[in-house]
Amino acid sequence: MIKKPKHIEKRRFDKLFTLPQDFPERLYWIDYMKVYSSNDYYWYIPKAMSVKSENIQILKERLKVLHDIALDDKWDYILIDCPPNLGILVINALVAAQEVIVPVLAQILSVVGLSQLLETLEVVKDRINPNIRISGIVTCRYDARTRHSQEVMEILKDRFGDLVCKTVIRENIRIAEAPSFSQPVSVYDPHSRGTEDFRQLAKEIISQTGTLS
Repeated sequence: MIKKPKHIEKRRFDKLFTLPQDFPERLYWIDYMKVYSSNDYYWYIPKAMSVKSENIQILKERLKVLHDIALDDKWDYILIDCPPNLGILVINALVAAQEVIVPVLAQILSVVGLSQLLETLEVVKDRINPNIRISGIVTCRYDARTRHSQEVMEILKDRFGDLVCKTVIRENIRIAEAPSFSQPVSVYDPHSRGTEDFRQLAKEIISQTGTLS
């Protein structure tokens, strides 16, 4: 269970993007960073890593806040959502993180990109962050009806073995639609295949450490 943070000042909701009028959003502040919450289980910092590449100091400060939050033991998990590239934002996230979950589209070009990411991860591990590890490689937008998806899945299993999660995120239009309504797919359509897959993935990742079991 994710605990509600203590000593966080509640302030008037300040819209940064369009949300439905009945969306149960709340705004808090941790240091200078805005933290939003729709319930006591899920909190998020929008665009926490979104800074210009040349403004490294701001990025370092934001990562330090996330690091301090983690040490304070107020959350069970802190997830840093990274862009699909190997730019300065991703490198800094790898330095700050303890574990990496790698989503891979069920397409052959994504497998090539995965190899580049793993090479970068090894450099970060050798030089800066020796404790980082891969929790899992997740196959996304998987369509069992196509031979290509099946072939990509086999390639991943052959190359990376047990690092490949047993759970796959199947192709599902509800996942694509949910952001249009500013909702996670689990709220937008609780009974969709997308919701089912992500819940199963969460259970699989959590079972690696036994946390929240």
